[in-house]
Amino acid sequence: MTLHWSSLVAAMVLLWFPMLVRPRVPREIEELVRWAPAKPLAMMKVWLNWVDLARAGLGAWLLLETTFVFDPDDETARRTVLLLRAGILVVGLALQTVRFKRLLYFVAPAFYLTGITLLLGEGFAGAFAVCVGWAFALALRNGQLVLPVMAPALALGSLVLSGLEPLLFLNVGLLILPPLLGVLFLRGPRLLDSATVSREPERGA
Repeated sequence: MTLHWSSLVAAMVLLWFPMLVRPRVPREIEELVRWAPAKPLAMMKVWLNWVDLARAGLGAWLLLETTFVFDPDDETARRTVLLLRAGILVVGLALQTVRFKRLLYFVAPAFYLTGITLLLGEGFAGAFAVCVGWAFALALRNGQLVLPVMAPALALGSLVLSGLEPLLFLNVGLLILPPLLGVLFLRGPRLLDSATVSREPERGA
């Protein structure tokens, strides 16, 4: 197995480091939208979300296509590469998802995971999952539906179109993790503009 360090470093930079510049949101608007699901069309108007989609897609492409060169018939190499890819992607998702600003909160990076799914989802299956997830969210005007719908759509699409592969299970797990964290650790998870899941403000604070 050959490891191309330049591709690995580039993939890690793209996948691990969130955008440092975020649009400023007036505090009164921020507090208001905590109580209502983010609207998909409003999310699509934030240009940094599209940057997240592009950097995640490019990082995933580097991770899949150029970082590792190995014999696909070598079972040990295949498992090693799968574990390395999984580790990089899970760490990247954790860095996008877990934030702390006065309190612990979680971000559901819908555009970031859309970019990854388009690459990890084995072509047509990934595109199918993305279309179904966003179609449901747009139809019901609820951005919280993107990831929970995209995960089973990816599983179904892969089963029908390309078969069940290890990368599929990894991709489904990545899609499920942010909503699951919101349900497990927070009461009433909500999406804030670019898919932020935040704790309900403390009463009397």
